[in-house]
Amino acid sequence: MSFRAPLRQTIRYFLPRIYTLIRHSGGRRSFRQVCAMVPGILLVIPAYAGADAIIFSNLGPGGIYDPGVGFGVSGPLSQNEEAAAIGQPFVPTADFVFDTVEVALNWLLDTNAATVSLMSDLGGRPGSVLESFGFTDRPHFSSTDRELALGVSGLRPLLRARIPYWIVATADGDAFMVWNVNNTGQVGIAIRINDEEWASHPEQPSAAFRVRGNRVDNVVPEPTSLLLLTTGAVTLVACRTRKPGRRESEQAVISR
Repeated sequence: MSFRAPLRQTIRYFLPRIYTLIRHSGGRRSFRQVCAMVPGILLVIPAYAGADAIIFSNLGPGGIYDPGVGFGVSGPLSQNEEAAAIGQPFVPTADFVFDTVEVALNWLLDTNAATVSLMSDLGGRPGSVLESFGFTDRPHFSSTDRELALGVSGLRPLLRARIPYWIVATADGDAFMVWNVNNTGQVGIAIRINDEEWASHPEQPSAAFRVRGNRVDNVVPEPTSLLLLTTGAVTLVACRTRKPGRRESEQAVISR
């Protein structure tokens, strides 16, 4: 898990302000204002704790999969003599903003190209396309190169908890690709031949893939966060309403 850019931006925002308070304010006032900022920082940081989380994965340790077995993903003019599409469902356990998809997609014959799509669910089969990624120049099926095909989202659609979604691989023209299966024992896959209906094969090993995203936290603070927020607000009010001391009074007089 990584906090990535949002957390870095948060740190860059708060640290200069804390430094300025300490440098240009004196004694108790500086201390109290810094204390007032701390609960706010503590509230911001957990919001990014779910960044870059794994929504689903059937890959083995280190992202491995079965290099010797896979399902054909082919175009209508391929040597497979039919258009074959492969679909894999997954269900998020919480609300996530979709970030990346990684698939064990490799090349077999002719044109080296395929499309991988994130799709909605329609009655237990792939529905509408939410986002698509085109891949070319993939390693050959017999190659020792096991690098996963990575698609990085530009649309960042919201994936709802407990709602099924699909990762679907298709090919055009004479392209003949292979989507390798997992080696973790997961079974279940959907296949569509030409323009026929999707067919479910629950006994077949699943194609290998991984989906990542940023978890969407509940907008209602949990009790602990709410206590921190209240504490920070009270402390901040105390700092703002404290009567000016002698030094502050003298500065006010000098400035007139």
